[in-house]
Amino acid sequence: MINQKSIKKFIYIFIFGYSINYIFFTYRFFERENGFILGDWLINYSGGLSRRGLTGEILTNFASFFNLDLINTTFIFVSIIFVFFAYYLIKLINSSNISFLLALIIFSPATILFNFFDPLAIGRKEIIFFLFLLIYLEFRDKLHLNILLIPFSLIAMFIHELFFLLIPFFFISRYFMNDEIKLKNFIIEIIILVFSILYFFLIKFIFEPDVNKMCSTIVEFGLNDRVCWAIFVTNDNMHLSHYIRDVFYTKYYFIFFILIAFPIYFVLKKNLSKHYLFSLFLIIVTILPFFLLFLIVNDWGRYLNIFAMYWMIILLFISKKKKFQYKIKYII
Repeated sequence: MINQKSIKKFIYIFIFGYSINYIFFTYRFFERENGFILGDWLINYSGGLSRRGLTGEILTNFASFFNLDLINTTFIFVSIIFVFFAYYLIKLINSSNISFLLALIIFSPATILFNFFDPLAIGRKEIIFFLFLLIYLEFRDKLHLNILLIPFSLIAMFIHELFFLLIPFFFISRYFMNDEIKLKNFIIEIIILVFSILYFFLIKFIFEPDVNKMCSTIVEFGLNDRVCWAIFVTNDNMHLSHYIRDVFYTKYYFIFFILIAFPIYFVLKKNLSKHYLFSLFLIIVTILPFFLLFLIVNDWGRYLNIFAMYWMIILLFISKKKKFQYKIKYII
């Protein structure tokens, strides 16, 4: 018989396999000095304040001070982050009430399974986003601790400037926590929003770092200069027209998004009893920032994975309060 206990055991086994896969491929990509995976973690401030440079600044200085191998240092750093993510995810699942529709989201190719579907999504900085959301949900209502979410959000922004695209999720999760819209309930989210927008525009339009100095700092550790690919990539060499003309690309990811959105919509409508228009509104509000991102970069699958993972985590959290029931009515 399928019940909460049995489905959770299966999820824990699933997460264990996911963890082995994640750590293995992270090490593999780092050892190969992948310029878009390892290189993204090693963007630094040696050439001036830059987007995504916090981790690289910490890692290069730490490895230099203790005379450590930079690749192994970065691998251990990312692995520790992943372990914390897995811990908080398992903790959340353990206290959740998983409905059949929510189980579909958990085992969707758009969420945890995405890393099996596309191994090149492994070892990326979005693991910071996932961990931050789990920490946010854990501490948002804890007096004296929730104020720490503001500096944590600043750290996330300095690690990856696109954190600001995820701000609608925090407002939505706050709404679900209180089931009401009062300005005083959203103070922390508003502060995070203001800081994230300010930082994004400063880093995008004010600072112009010397990318060659950044790369030199990394190469001094004995790495090949191909690890600097992420540093040299700019929006100037990305053309939306190329992807729009690619019929496979647009059709494929349109279908992918629909398959992601349907179970989320039905959880909102059936498990949370939200009006169908309001359910559609919530999905649209959270996907719109990603559509803006689609206009300048081609990692559509990865960004849809972030979108789906954020909804999965939020719905898991809500299920603790709403007591979702595990009833299979949609098996056909």
